[in-house]
Amino acid sequence: MSTVDYSLFLPDVNLSTTACPEFERINQIRNAAQDFCRRSFMWRVRELALFTTVAGQESYDITAVIPADAQLVGVHSAWANGREVDVEEPGEVDDYAPGTQGRVDCGWPRCVIGIDGPGALRATPAPDSGGIAITGTLSFAPSDAATGVPDFIFNRWRREIASGAIEILCAQEGKPWSNPGLAAFHKNKFDAAVMLAGSRAGPVRRKGLRVQMQDAGPAWYCRRS
Repeated sequence: MSTVDYSLFLPDVNLSTTACPEFERINQIRNAAQDFCRRSFMWRVRELALFTTVAGQESYDITAVIPADAQLVGVHSAWANGREVDVEEPGEVDDYAPGTQGRVDCGWPRCVIGIDGPGALRATPAPDSGGIAITGTLSFAPSDAATGVPDFIFNRWRREIASGAIEILCAQEGKPWSNPGLAAFHKNKFDAAVMLAGSRAGPVRRKGLRVQMQDAGPAWYCRRS
């Protein structure tokens, strides 16, 4: 995977923001690219060897599997001993009732894996035993230090990310390049592209709903399996 410099987005941005300094256009191209990846979760890497459990340890450093000049933005699946482990999606609130419902027994009860900082994952609660290999799917966005985006993102989403940069620039007030109407137009293009990219990347959670009878009374309720 090669990287395409942010400057190559400039031809798509320049016509709408000719009075804007180039460094500011580059800065907003970077912001738009990061926002595009964070919201769509489209930059995914599957079947990664994430970590091996250590008894009593919750946090695990995974910087070795994060691509150069990338930041971790989502964990979408995890597997242990051939069985799927529950994951905590970005912004998701755990909707399971207390206890072991909905959890897979992969060597410790009620295991949930989520992000624990810029380069770490968290297994909650801490595993009782070590030596369990965890694999899974992660998503990324360009880091603040990145000078560009992976070529597969540029080749497919160049104009749409440029629209995100134009939106930010034209929405700035009191500038020679300010243009609220153009900002709104490009916002709609950018938002639609984020939704399309996310849809093409696939759902962030594949788990269905299970219907289960409550202990008391005939009422039914749904929960994720």
